Amino acid sequence: TANLHLLPGLAGFRVNLFISAVVALEIGIWVAPRLQMPPWRIILWLLALLIPVAYTWTASTSLDNLHVCTRGSWFFEALTMRPTDEVTANVLLFLPAGAAAWLWRRPHERVMALGVALALPLVIELGQLLMVWLHRTCQYGDIANNMLGAFLGFSLVAGAVYVIDHLRPPEPT
Repeated sequence: TANLHLLPGLAGFRVNLFISAVVALEIGIWVAPRLQMPPWRIILWLLALLIPVAYTWTASTSLDNLHVCTRGSWFFEALTMRPTDEVTANVLLFLPAGAAAWLWRRPHERVMALGVALALPLVIELGQLLMVWLHRTCQYGDIANNMLGAFLGFSLVAGAVYVIDHLRPPEPT
């Protein structure tokens, strides 16, 4: 069985998670009326985006990471029969971000929300490169793995919505 080590040496993750939840609540409550959406939709969407940021911008207790971008584990490993823990964790980390794009009601809003989820790994890895005090390594493979996770999350919900819509009996006219 696979043994995922999702929180190796990340002191302060709970604090970052709490801050992310407070930020999501504050922004969601403030923005929802302006977007004419229920606050819970905005809050869930923001949480799906901010939890990966809280996780990946938590300082590592390992001080041996280089502050350069490395190749890292590529998403092609996810297509093999035995992806590494790192690949699996990076894909799983962004599944909710892609799925949460479906919280938006209009199709063009969903596509924009998916675009935000797909762009976020670039911001995260750039932050890991620039914020040297985090002792994290920027890896190109993480970007591809995170994007794959977001796309899979969006696709899984799209497939479920399609199946549910086509399983409903037609409405009488």
